[in-house]
Amino acid sequence: MPSPLKEELLKSFQPKQIIDLRDSAWVDFPLDKNISQELINQVENIKDQFEEIIFIDDGYLLIQQPKSTSHLGIVNYALVNDHVNLTNLNPFLGNQSRSIRFYAVNELYKYKLSCFQIIGDAVKVAGINPGSIPKEKEIDILEKSGIEFYCYKLVVASLIAGYFDMKVIGILET
Repeated sequence: MPSPLKEELLKSFQPKQIIDLRDSAWVDFPLDKNISQELINQVENIKDQFEEIIFIDDGYLLIQQPKSTSHLGIVNYALVNDHVNLTNLNPFLGNQSRSIRFYAVNELYKYKLSCFQIIGDAVKVAGINPGSIPKEKEIDILEKSGIEFYCYKLVVASLIAGYFDMKVIGILET
């Protein structure tokens, strides 16, 4: 049974557009190159059908009082409007079949949605290596940069979508 968030999204989007990075299929993404390649293939297969893709990931608060969350039931959500990639991961590095390794991801995120109510502004997120937890000094630096949340998978997945010129609707469940 889909979560309340997925049910709401399915009213406006096709199932192929919605990728929940918390599902078991993506448990080792982005560290496992084979799973990263599966996501690359999945995004490449829909890029001509849709202008946008939705990635859902767990989001973790850097600060105690977030300014930008939405309530759907008892779960909080935040839409992403920008990211900082601190993972040192690029799913295209070492992939000889791809000619472009570094590409512009300006205005990658689409964060104005009418399908459910968002309270406050969309957030800037830091993508960090899976399993890592920012230390106090790192949190201070990130907070000064306006970053409220961190996540493990959404940023690297968004880079894949950006490679294929797709807009990303990034949703963090907090």
